Amino acid sequence: MPVISVRIDVPTYEKLRKLAEERGMSLYNYVRSILTEHVSSQVSSEVSGEVSSEVSSRILREVSYLKERIAYLERKLSEIETKYTISITTTSNSSTTTSTSGNNASTSGKGRGKFIEILAKRKIILLSEMRKVRNIDSLIAGAKRQGIVVIRGYKDIAFIHPQYWTEIKEKLPQIPKNIDEIENDTDRKTMRFLAAEALIYYDTTQNTWKLIEEPKQ
Repeated sequence: MPVISVRIDVPTYEKLRKLAEERGMSLYNYVRSILTEHVSSQVSSEVSGEVSSEVSSRILREVSYLKERIAYLERKLSEIETKYTISITTTSNSSTTTSTSGNNASTSGKGRGKFIEILAKRKIILLSEMRKVRNIDSLIAGAKRQGIVVIRGYKDIAFIHPQYWTEIKEKLPQIPKNIDEIENDTDRKTMRFLAAEALIYYDTTQNTWKLIEEPKQ
């Protein structure tokens, strides 16, 4: 067994000897027990710290991954809901005539009004986000009949809930010059569309965004 030799002063030696006697142990065994206990506690603490750090790191990685997956699934569900609803709305806006037992009957698809309902949640939907629409004019006409604000740009078309359109116009003076600094995702998306289509401009004299022209409905 390895031997460790340590030189200590007389007061320390006397104190260790007294403590050993109080515990009914030899000085040798008492000192060895102190060293053993100290080393064991240090090793246990280090191992526990390493394990705890590793577990925490793994949990954080898993939580981060789950958050990303949830956000991705929410986006996909929103896209599916939008495409499905717009498809139904487009169908409902164009009636077809069928013949039953020699009688003409006008029928239309179910789902009339769904577009305005989904816009109550989404606030704004761009044509570029929709599944390929066969009859854009019919879609626009149907949207306008439901009171939806339709804004035609050079590259895209925005369908905006009327209440939200009023709100975003009222917010213009408070919106920062740098659109990327807008915290609300919907507001940022709307402002990017309007700026990209040159429908708004930033007035540097008054430090505020301004609408060039109110879209005709």
